[in-house]
Amino acid sequence: MGNALLTYAREAFASGLNVAAVTTAAIVAAAAVLARARLRHVPATDQPTEGEHAPA
Repeated sequence: MGNALLTYAREAFASGLNVAAVTTAAIVAAAAVLARARLRHVPATDQPTEGEHAPA
């Protein structure tokens, strides 16, 4: 009985770990899509803005 319980516990742990990894990956992907959508209108600049000095 002890070995069977240990086997089931290991399988449950591995399954839970996989669920957590997939969930985290989905959240990170959603955050990346949201960030891209929210920052789409911000122009990319390579010139210093007013009050800033260009690096020497």
